[in-house]
Amino acid sequence: MLDFICNDLIIIIKIRIQMSFSKQIKICNACIESCEVCITSCLVGNASKMSGCIQACRDCSDICSMTVRLMSRNSKHANRLAALCAMISDICAKECNKYEDEECIKCAKACKKCSLECSSISN
Repeated sequence: MLDFICNDLIIIIKIRIQMSFSKQIKICNACIESCEVCITSCLVGNASKMSGCIQACRDCSDICSMTVRLMSRNSKHANRLAALCAMISDICAKECNKYEDEECIKCAKACKKCSLECSSISN
């Protein structure tokens, strides 16, 4: 009997987390993917010329990943980390916008979207 109650409680918690941050998790994950693709594109191209973009994307991907993990577990710190994620994503968007590479342009858009979404939930 207790197992059923615990399992039901776990399902309810998972559903609440998915409902609470599902949109933000999806957008952050898209940003992570765009950053990683952008990094690869920059490394294949002229890595020394693109070092600012590479570093910004690495930072952005890492902070988005951490933010997703905290949102997924419904951490009480998720909203505060979202504020930092918004700031770093915005910095990355601005850096990527300096370049004409197709992947940089896509990344800038994904980062801007992530920044706006994370800003909307940050405390």
